[in-house]
Amino acid sequence: AIDRTEFIKLNDFESLEAPDPDEVIAQANAQQPASSAEKPNTTEQDDFLKSLGM
Repeated sequence: AIDRTEFIKLNDFESLEAPDPDEVIAQANAQQPASSAEKPNTTEQDDFLKSLGM
C-alpha cells in the first residue's frame, strides 16, 4: 500500500505578511470592553449557586 502512495500538489502556498503581535493585542483589547459590557440576566440557578459559594 505504501508503494502506491501518490502525493499531489493542490495549490502553491504563499504565506502572507506575518501579523504584528502588538496590532493583534490592540485589536483584542479593543473588542473586550464591548463584549464585557453586556451581562447576562441573573437567574434563580445563579443565585442558588452563589448562595452555595460556587
